[in-house]
Amino acid sequence: MVGLRTLRELVPPYMIERFAAMPSLDCIQPASCNGCGLCCQGIGSPVVLYTSNPDSWGPHPFRPAALPDDLIREIDDHFLGLHRGQEPQEQCLWYDAATRSCRHYEWRPQVCRDYELGGSECLALRQRHIEGERPREIAADEG
Repeated sequence: MVGLRTLRELVPPYMIERFAAMPSLDCIQPASCNGCGLCCQGIGSPVVLYTSNPDSWGPHPFRPAALPDDLIREIDDHFLGLHRGQEPQEQCLWYDAATRSCRHYEWRPQVCRDYELGGSECLALRQRHIEGERPREIAADEG
């Protein structure tokens, strides 16, 4: 029977140093969305669904009835005339990269509300983020 070895015995020292210097982003069972924001990046801007439609009459089918006018203007200034998928895809309009959070969380679209913290998509996205950063740092040192 082979005895259990510690992480330090199995992983080269340079890798442990590199990983220790990286910001921590727990992959398994995150306690909250605070400081993450991965689901807000690379997906376009779901708030485009709140864009005004000058050709439509009646209540907006997706936009909350009490959405403040300044937010409606912000959305229309960026997206009027566009449909979902035609907006810039880098990050959501309401994503704040400095805080890694939604600037108008209380008004976020239903698709954002349905995104489950710690669900399979959340964990897969966090895992891809972690795996995507580590190899680049190691490859740069080995190259």
